[in-house]
Parts: sequence; structure tokens; C-alpha cells
Amino acid sequence: MLTIAFILGAVCVSFGMCQARRYVEQIQNCNWSICDHCHQRLKWWQLIPILGYLLQGGKCVNCHFPITVAYPIGEFLGGGFFIYLFSTFSDLAAIQFGFLLTWLLILALEDFFTQTVSLNLLLGGTCSVLLIFGNRTFNIPLIQIEFWIIVSGSLAILSLNNYFGWADTCLISLFGILFPPITLAVIILIASCGAFITLKFSNQTTLPFIPWLLIGIIVTLLLHLTT
Repeated sequence: MLTIAFILGAVCVSFGMCQARRYVEQIQNCNWSICDHCHQRLKWWQLIPILGYLLQGGKCVNCHFPITVAYPIGEFLGGGFFIYLFSTFSDLAAIQFGFLLTWLLILALEDFFTQTVSLNLLLGGTCSVLLIFGNRTFNIPLIQIEFWIIVSGSLAILSLNNYFGWADTCLISLFGILFPPITLAVIILIASCGAFITLKFSNQTTLPFIPWLLIGIIVTLLLHLTT
């Protein structure tokens, strides 16, 4: 089971990184993965997570351009984290969190490179997550609803005044439905601290916030604060 979990995690990260690149580079009408440099169609064995990178010697077999090491590292970490999910949570919860993290990875990478996210990806993913987390979506305690209204309303006001991104508001509101108030507070705290430190020690005046939200989710999962 753990081997399957590792493979599933590596595949999800590989898929997420590939899809994020397509959104960032606005690659359309392409149903097969291509080389980042020469844009040649990749063979099936080149798409195998981690192993495909090793078989090619870290270079595209067509143009011999180096493949970023981010792919195998990300796939390995994804596989390891999925092992943690399936060994810590129920199979249903692990699958739910795996889907959520894969979707957030695509959004986070797109936000990191462009500081924008695709509306279709954001709204479509939000609806899908709500359905997949149906056991949580339709069983929300009253105190969680009250906390959700306060947080979502406050962030909406900030977004209306251009102090906060609408995509960030949408995601935090989604987290407010999926997780109890203490978990949401920890996610926001981690993301805010990470963003503040980044702004403090860089020359940036704005920065992508979704990557920090993803990190916040990962930390809360590691601390088992999601129930």
C-alpha cells in the first residue's frame, strides 16, 4: 500500500507541475507533454516520475537541454508525503487531501510565476473540492459557520479595496468550510508569517500568497490539526 501511495504522490506532483507550466506559458491545444525547451513530444517512458529523469540522464533525449532537477525532487517529496497521508489518515481522507494538495500545487506555481491564477482553474477546482470533501462540506458546526462569515467578510472587504487578492480570499474561504477555526487560524498565521518575512528581506512590494497557503496546509497536515 505504501508503494502505491508513493507512486500516486509522485504522479500527482508530476501532473501538477506539468499543468502549472501549461497555465504559466499559456500552452493550449496540446494533449501530450512536451519538452520545456525544444517542445518535442515526450515518449511515455520519459513521463515516468523520477525514473524518466534518471533514464534520460537529466537531459532531454531530443535536444539534450538539461531538465530542471525540480521535477524529480518534487516528485520524490510528493511520493514521500503521500506515504505520510495514507499511513496517518483514513484512505478517504488521504485521497481527499491528495486531491486538494495537487490542485493547490498548480495554483501555487501559477501564482508564483505570474502572480495571477486562472479563473476556470480556481472556480472549477473549488467546486470539485467541495464535492470531494462532501463529508465535511455538509456537516459544518455552527461556530465554524460564524467564524467563516467573519473571516470571509473581512477578507472580502480587503479585496474590494485592493489590499488582498480575490483568489486568496476564495481559497481561505474554502479552507474555512473544510477545516475547523483553529486549523484555519494556523494556516493563515503560517502563510502570513512566511509572506511577511519574505517581504522584509526582499525588494518585493507584492508577492504571491497562494504558495504560502499551500505551505500552511502542509504544516497543519504534518501537525495533524485538520480534524
